Amino acid sequence: MMTEEQKLLVENNHNLIYFMIHKMNESVEEYYDLAAIALCKAAISYQSDNGSFSNYACRCIRNEILLDHRARMMPKRWMNEYLISYDAPSVVQNEDGEESILLDQLKSFESVENEALSRIMYLEVVAELGKTDSKVLKFFEMGLKQREIAEIMGVTQANVSRVKRRVEKMLCCD
Repeated sequence: MMTEEQKLLVENNHNLIYFMIHKMNESVEEYYDLAAIALCKAAISYQSDNGSFSNYACRCIRNEILLDHRARMMPKRWMNEYLISYDAPSVVQNEDGEESILLDQLKSFESVENEALSRIMYLEVVAELGKTDSKVLKFFEMGLKQREIAEIMGVTQANVSRVKRRVEKMLCCD
């Protein structure tokens, strides 16, 4: 809740909303509400050692508008980067060397979407792994034990255990 002094600050500096929106070449209809809320937040958080209220409020309004711009851009980039079709060829080839579609690889009858998302997230994590970590993961997928992997790679079993824990942490496993 705003005090009477804070309400007076907002009322006396209401034109800052229009000033900042026009200064940033934005639409008043689109950004008035956001700028008004930012002005109220500025009045609530203002302290006299921050300089003049008008300068402080202008920074707050500008920051809110920039944050809104950033928020509007993020979903588009995320969607384009991770959008995948069930009918798209997958990077995994079957035994004959032919690429299969992602939907053919999913075996769950409960939730095809969850299976697809899990597989995509798994492939992203695997792509981020280093050379050693990905080798260890492949050996585990083949069913080898830590001791056997250590012998093949010429490292200690403790090293393999550390890599396993790191990979499990990346995959969000327990």
